[in-house]
Amino acid sequence: MIDTRIAAYPSRSVCVDGKTLAFREAGKGDALVQLEKLGRQYRVIAWDAPGYGDSDCFSIQKPHPEDYARVLSVLLNALRITKFVLIGQSLGALMAASYARLFPGLARLALISPAAGYNGDLGRVAERFKTLDELGPEGLAEKRAAGMLSPCARQRNDPRVRP
Repeated sequence: MIDTRIAAYPSRSVCVDGKTLAFREAGKGDALVQLEKLGRQYRVIAWDAPGYGDSDCFSIQKPHPEDYARVLSVLLNALRITKFVLIGQSLGALMAASYARLFPGLARLALISPAAGYNGDLGRVAERFKTLDELGPEGLAEKRAAGMLSPCARQRNDPRVRP
């Protein structure tokens, strides 16, 4: 199911310093680093971080979030994107927060359910992908939305946040 949805956004790539950086894109306008339904309203970039999807792996053994942030900067420069909203979800939030720290000119940043990292817990990663395949993005959001806000969050009553 997820493969069919991803296939709707063909992988593209740029080569920088001999390394391939892959991404998917939809829509037009200001760039928003996320994908799918948002592509109807924004130019959406969903990148394959090094070692994921069609992007080349890092040449270092244990990259840190700052390493991913620097590579994201290289990709955005190669695409000539200077104005954008950066969205990081789960482990991507670590990369996005690192990007914001390293490149303070970032206009807007959204961190969704930031993860502290899996510390090599591949079983947990596999379980997350299995749930995503079984339920799809909307089903996963339905299942997990209630736990993504603290009980005192004002946005809990916002109709855009649905349990």
